[in-house]
Amino acid sequence: QVKNFIFEELGLKTTKIVSNISDNGNLITTELIDGGTKIYKVKEKNSFKLLRSIDITLYYLNQPAKMTFIKRMGVSSKEYGHVFLYKNGFRIYPFGEYGEDPLKIDARKNQGIRRFLGTRELMGQIEINYETSELKETTSRGDGLIKTKTYNELESYFLEILKKLERYVVDVQKWGLSIEDIKDGDLNDRISQLILKISNSKSVVSFEYHNDL
Repeated sequence: QVKNFIFEELGLKTTKIVSNISDNGNLITTELIDGGTKIYKVKEKNSFKLLRSIDITLYYLNQPAKMTFIKRMGVSSKEYGHVFLYKNGFRIYPFGEYGEDPLKIDARKNQGIRRFLGTRELMGQIEINYETSELKETTSRGDGLIKTKTYNELESYFLEILKKLERYVVDVQKWGLSIEDIKDGDLNDRISQLILKISNSKSVVSFEYHNDL
């Protein structure tokens, strides 16, 4: 079994968000983990009607995580890449390549440097786990996927999960360290407010949150 071990290792040291659209396309399940602490897990009705069986995992690379990456890989996270795309286990280029930005992550970052995450602060992967002609590679390898309505929904789904991660990193952590390292009396309140905003959504089916909140 092939595994990308560095993603799993980073998951112990930084903030990550994991999201999945169910195989039948009915539900989106999203879990946010800070260090070794599960902050929340939410199940929502899937508003992306053209998508099913897709997984997204994103890591926020704070400075300790970047240092860990260099120690383990012998190369900086920036040079290694950022958000990779896989279809049925095969990597699709140029997603994740250094200097490439097909998901327009850095273009968005330039609109709000202190509000949004860029490719230098992100690492992760999008996995398409089923065969469909609506998410098909271009005839020219290295040019990504054909821009269909389904692909547009995939971009929108990615952006929604990225925003959930950003809300935590920017509004709760204040670009700081892990919840396990911060001694901040207001941190609990900020997390509670974030969960209240998310759980008020009409699409929520079920919700779990950290026991100490």
